[in-house]
Amino acid sequence: MNMPKVIALTGKSGVGKDTMAKMLYLFYGYRRYAFADQLRRMALDINPLILVNDTTGDQYHLAEIVEALGWNDAKRIFPEIRELLRNLGEAAKTHIGPNVWVNSVINAIRLSEKAVVSDVRFWPEVSALRKVSCQMTLVRLTRSGVEDDQPDPEFSPDITFSLDPYPLGNMRQAADDLVAMVEEHHRRLAAGQPGDVLAYHTNNSNTAA
Repeated sequence: MNMPKVIALTGKSGVGKDTMAKMLYLFYGYRRYAFADQLRRMALDINPLILVNDTTGDQYHLAEIVEALGWNDAKRIFPEIRELLRNLGEAAKTHIGPNVWVNSVINAIRLSEKAVVSDVRFWPEVSALRKVSCQMTLVRLTRSGVEDDQPDPEFSPDITFSLDPYPLGNMRQAADDLVAMVEEHHRRLAAGQPGDVLAYHTNNSNTAA
């Protein structure tokens, strides 16, 4: 089996990683993965009550909140949900193994022709993905005004891709341009000319106006 083509997305919460992954799936056939998928399924299986109103004491089950808001807004509005996921994740690493969340995704990617991972945050994840495929491209997505309380990752991306030129309704074009940058990145690596892929993209793209 040939090595899979892998695009690994990193960036601040809310920058557009999930949306980009959806575009790559819909228009380029990339299988979507996230290291947090199984963690989220575990949290939904536990389905704890979450306090949503300090004054009235109203509580809703996690699954109800996620169904209504989606994971991103649920974590943003109710910080205890983010803390729940963090605690579950760390407990699983302690009692099952440090690579418990990474291994399931890596095994699935090995069976894929093309894959996009939408939530790369830690060096062990990057290292595992690079071992799966020499065609792995680490892409940091940025957008002005998007900040969160997460520390900057301790690794450098292959490509930094700004979403500022693309309105939220035109993420298809952003996906087209990102794929072109990834292909150029690997073409230059194969030719022994890593160079500045972003400069190449800026000079050759007619879409960012």
